[in-house]
Order: sequence, then structure tokens, then C-alpha cells
Amino acid sequence: MTIEEIMNKENIPFCMVVNTITKREDCIGDKKNFATNGLLDMINTNNRLEDLIRSLDGQILPTHWTQGEEKMMICNPKKNIFVILCYFSNDSILDRYDMGVRINDELGKIEYK
Repeated sequence: MTIEEIMNKENIPFCMVVNTITKREDCIGDKKNFATNGLLDMINTNNRLEDLIRSLDGQILPTHWTQGEEKMMICNPKKNIFVILCYFSNDSILDRYDMGVRINDELGKIEYK
């Protein structure tokens, strides 16, 4: 399965794949429907993105942030690879946890650049 197929299956309109060694950042999908001063501000600049990833050291992943219906999940499917998924939902924290585990497992099967 590709990231695009996972996004389509899980109804995720936007994601960013970050390789912390090569500093490569790949954006996939469309972020135009997300608030301009919302969760995406956490990843809009290199400094903020680097700080966010650094803050995840030692944390249990995947992790989620919520702002109304906007959700952001960060997975770490492979060493030095972080996948930031942005979507809309009114689901419960348990549903988000289950979704995160499921998606992180699928992302772990993908080869990254």
C-alpha cells in the first residue's frame, strides 16, 4: 500500500513525510481546507517543524493534536521518518488511538526516500 492509498482509505486530505537525516519533506494532498492559524502552523516553517519533531523524543507515538474538527497525527513508522497526517473528524480519543496504531503499522511497510 502507498501513502496515497492509506490517505484515501482513511479519508486524510493532507500529509507530510519528513526524513530527519536527509531533511527531505514531501507534502502529499491538499491543505487548503485547514485553518490558516490552526494545527498546520505547527509545521509551516522549518524551525517549527524541527522543534516539533525534537519535542517528540521519548514520547509514545503515534500522537494526536486536536483543534475542533481538525486533527493532526504524527507517526514514526521507521527510524528518522515522521509522517504527519492532517484530517477532519469528530471521533473519540479511543478511535483516534486505534486509527493511529493501524496507520502506523501500514506506514511501516513503505520504503521511504
